[in-house]
Amino acid sequence: MLQQQNKHLYPLGWIDIIDYAFSLYRRHFQSFLGILAIYAGIEALRECVLLLFWKYEVYHLLDRLIDKLLMTLAIGIFIVCSSEIYLNRTITTREVLRRFGTLFSQYFHISFIYLIPHSLWLLLLKTSTNPPLLLALLLVLSIPFLIYFFIAWSLYGPVVILDTPVQHHPLTWSRYLVRGAWWRICGTIIAVLFTIIVIQLILNISAMLIFALSGYGEGSWLDMMQSMIESAVETNSSKSFTLSLLISMFLNVGISVITAPIYAISVMLIYFNRQIETEGLDIVPENSHGTLP
Repeated sequence: MLQQQNKHLYPLGWIDIIDYAFSLYRRHFQSFLGILAIYAGIEALRECVLLLFWKYEVYHLLDRLIDKLLMTLAIGIFIVCSSEIYLNRTITTREVLRRFGTLFSQYFHISFIYLIPHSLWLLLLKTSTNPPLLLALLLVLSIPFLIYFFIAWSLYGPVVILDTPVQHHPLTWSRYLVRGAWWRICGTIIAVLFTIIVIQLILNISAMLIFALSGYGEGSWLDMMQSMIESAVETNSSKSFTLSLLISMFLNVGISVITAPIYAISVMLIYFNRQIETEGLDIVPENSHGTLP
């Protein structure tokens, strides 16, 4: 709801956004459970397919793209859910999926465009073990452009989902909202991603330690941590398949699924924050009494 009130609450700083995102997620965790369960099931199925084609190096590259696309689609669904919670509206998992379904076509093709530059860069990096000097220089010089557009287009999800009907192209409108605040938004997104990585690392270490002390897996918890890191960052199809690797793969899935809504909520808050700053309006929850929900 757009209102000309409570303007003292905004704009939010990056610490406020992170704090509010965690607070909203913690207090309304049950509202996300249904979506989390569906997303976890899809991700577990993807990991099972990956295990079937583990020896094929080319599939590892394809799996990375599939994983990023699934994550992006999940973020869209979480934006729908979190925005309804933010506006104090009661919504069920079925209603969230139905609403996202009406936006799926547009959100999917914009997400695909959003992922193409990053995916092509990773593909060139993975397939060029000893790249020519010109290609290596091109990859290095392209990094600032990738970072710029990653931030400039970072609000396309809320634009597609919350600006209905969309008056402008989502990527163009995202760049408009980011303009003049690129460094602040970049810092906020980096802080959010860093916080998520730290949480994931703590959860992984704790879980691996519990597995090792309980006698599950193979080797020490340090060996299991190494398997976890390898399964997360490597695509070497020739390495041996172990129980520790299996445990770490599915543990990575569970932890990444649990932490996924944090980024979606943060991006939703950044979007509302920028709408307030650029349009001079205040976006506050319905039935608000002058405080953040």
